[in-house]
Amino acid sequence: MRKGAEECDDFNAVSLDGCSSNCTIEEGYACSGAAFGWYCGGNGDSCAICGSGTRPFGSSKQCDDNNTVDGDGCSSLCRIECGYQCTGGSSEHPDACTAKKCGDKRLGGDEECDDGNSEAGDGCSATCTIESGFVCLHYDVDTHACGAKADECTEVCGDGRVVGSEIGADFCDDSNEIELDGCSSTCVVECGYECTGGTTESRDYCDTACGDGMLAGDEECDDGNSAPGDGCSSSCALEPVWGTIHAAYMRTHIPA
Repeated sequence: MRKGAEECDDFNAVSLDGCSSNCTIEEGYACSGAAFGWYCGGNGDSCAICGSGTRPFGSSKQCDDNNTVDGDGCSSLCRIECGYQCTGGSSEHPDACTAKKCGDKRLGGDEECDDGNSEAGDGCSATCTIESGFVCLHYDVDTHACGAKADECTEVCGDGRVVGSEIGADFCDDSNEIELDGCSSTCVVECGYECTGGTTESRDYCDTACGDGMLAGDEECDDGNSAPGDGCSSSCALEPVWGTIHAAYMRTHIPA
């Protein structure tokens, strides 16, 4: 019977029969059947050659697709891999393995991502391909149970494509991650700017919004309006007489 870190236990301490003398599964075999027990050599597993292209009734193999290649649905240990289904195996025929449907949170076949739904525009398309402007994080089945966590897709900030949440009024993508140019390094419209023109294939262009009362970019002033003759022009430049007054004020009120 199998116990602790033992991968298998076939009721003997002989190697080259599928389960080695130290109770590890040998290359090219699949073993199963043992319950919990107390020592190596107890009543336990049956082992079968993996990759033979046959899976008789009662076999210890979950699948056998006539090879020992990983990543094709049936693993080198004849276990069905996450995201696949295998059928047809018998004492005369190998299994045929195919990817399960897109949207089941299991990455299989030609799928580039699987976020648990069939919606487009969220990073992972309805056909489980990564959409332009996104990057998707996949959780490995070695650390997370198969299908336990869907892929997480987020926008790529700074790639010049306005997608997902970047389409919102307060967000942008100007094809860089530079601060103080209107679109921040986290793709948020900076104070005093307006960003427009961005699409899924082209970047935003950001410029100061003169007349909004917020000093930004090359603006010399911003008094919250676009009326001339009040010291701050319609292009947010100091008007001549007001510029002289402003300079005099600075000299007399601001310490050197």
